Amino acid sequence: MATVAVDANGADLGPREVAEGAMLAAQEGVKVLVFGPADQIGEVGAGVTVVDSPVSIAKSPEPASAARSTPDASIVRAAKAVGEGEAAKTAVAQSEFDVRETARAIAGRSRRVFAPRLVVVTVTASEWQLAVRELAARAFVVLLDVSEPTSNVLWELEELTSTGTPYVAIGELGQVARVASPAAEDFPDDGLACRLRALLGEREILAYTTDPRGLGRFARALRAVLLERERFCEATAAPARGSARSAPSRSAGP
Repeated sequence: MATVAVDANGADLGPREVAEGAMLAAQEGVKVLVFGPADQIGEVGAGVTVVDSPVSIAKSPEPASAARSTPDASIVRAAKAVGEGEAAKTAVAQSEFDVRETARAIAGRSRRVFAPRLVVVTVTASEWQLAVRELAARAFVVLLDVSEPTSNVLWELEELTSTGTPYVAIGELGQVARVASPAAEDFPDDGLACRLRALLGEREILAYTTDPRGLGRFARALRAVLLERERFCEATAAPARGSARSAPSRSAGP
């Protein structure tokens, strides 16, 4: 069962409205940790746990410094819950500040583990592009599923390409074949598929199937790609370290 950490402070309609949404999610089988003022949240149903966190920095003019100096703030405690595994699989970001704190928490936790961890970040529609930028900036490499040539996927691909962010294009085998040579009936808007092909150019798409053996083959192929990327990073970093060590020191003259 997924566990979601939610900051209830700073919501437009108040903490109780966030709790009402949490209870709806709990009815669908999601466990929710709600961080906010318990006296304003009130009673909640099964599947929802209230963590009394009345301190809010939602309106702070300097959110980054406020987060560092206010460890008891609700958003900081919610992000910490994601980082330490209390809400190990899922995080909810409702604002620009939430997005940045969640990305920072995920990046911090990733440095302490030796295997991939899946974290699903749910963001509001107005913040999804920021979430892509923040998470991609902290990632060793981005996996981008291009199975469906939507406008959102094209924006993500353009963003990764323009910023030089390393990424691996992946896709479901049947969909990838149609993207590579689409028939008119495959996609209602063939223009999206054409733009996708143009953006990908000659880049290889790592295809997967959803059967157990197919997923096993995909995992092995992906591991090989990531190891190759790691060796490349180590090889390019070594000359830079050597240059730094061999650079002559300079002392200030009289």
